[in-house]
Amino acid sequence: MSTHRHARKPALALAIACTLAGCTLLPGGSQHADVNGVRIAYRVHGHGTRLLLLHGGGSQSLAMVRQILDFGRNFTVIAPDSRGQGESSDDGDTLSYHVMAEDMVGLLDRLHVARADVVGWSDGGIIALDLAIHHPERVRKLVVFGANFTPEGVNPAVFAWLRRAWAEDSTAAAADVSEPLPFDARLHRLWLTQPRMTPAQLHTIVAPTLVAVGDQDLPRIEHTLELVHAIPGAQLCVIPGASHGVLHERAALADQIVLEFLKMPIRPPRPSTQM
Repeated sequence: MSTHRHARKPALALAIACTLAGCTLLPGGSQHADVNGVRIAYRVHGHGTRLLLLHGGGSQSLAMVRQILDFGRNFTVIAPDSRGQGESSDDGDTLSYHVMAEDMVGLLDRLHVARADVVGWSDGGIIALDLAIHHPERVRKLVVFGANFTPEGVNPAVFAWLRRAWAEDSTAAAADVSEPLPFDARLHRLWLTQPRMTPAQLHTIVAPTLVAVGDQDLPRIEHTLELVHAIPGAQLCVIPGASHGVLHERAALADQIVLEFLKMPIRPPRPSTQM
C-alpha cells in the first residue's frame, strides 16, 4: 500500500518532474521484458551486486529515483514497474502480491540474475516478503519499509477509509457491469483483502532482514513488531520524524541505513547443537 488516494499524487509528481528534467543521471531509459503474460518495464543503473528495488502501490520506479541513484553507487539497481503500474502492462484483473512477486522472479530469470538483495517500500515491501517466503534462494538480503503482512496491520483510520472506498467502488461497478473495474478500485480491493501472511510463513524467511518504518507510518507499531519477531534474526529500524513517505522525507538517512545494512557481511548460520 502506498497510502490513500491523495497520497499517490506526490509520487506521481516526482516521477513527472524526473521525466521533465530528463533524468539525466539515469541513462538509457526504461527497458521491457515479457514476463508471465505481461510486459514489465524496468530500469538498470549502477554497478556491483544486484539489488532489486520495488516501489509502492499505484506508483512506479521513477518515484524512487533518489534511491536508484544512491544505491547505484554501490549496487547494480534493477528497478521495475509492477504490473499495471508505471509503464508495465496488465493482462486483466490479476492484481495480487503473489502474482507481482512471481513477476519479479520472472524478470530476474530474464536478466539471468540468480540472487539479489531486495529492497521494497510499502506494496514493494509486501512483494519482497512474498518473494523471500516462496523463493528464499533468490534473496541475499531483504529490506522492507512500511510493509504490513495482513490488511488489518495498518492504522485503523486508514483501514476504515479503505472499507468506505471499496464500498463506493463496488457500488459504481455494480451500476455499470459493462466496464472493467478501474485500477484505483483494484488497488483498494487489494489493500483491503491482502496480504494474508502467517507468522509461520514469515518464520521461513532465511535472508538477513531489516524491517524499517517511519515513526508515524501506516503500519501500526505493534504490527511491525510482530513482523520483526516472526522473521528469524530480523532487525528493526524506526526512523524519527517520518510518515509512510519516509524514503522521500528522510531519504538521506534512510538510504544510509539501507546501505550500511546491505554492506554488512552475512554471518554463517550457527551449527545446531545436538543434545
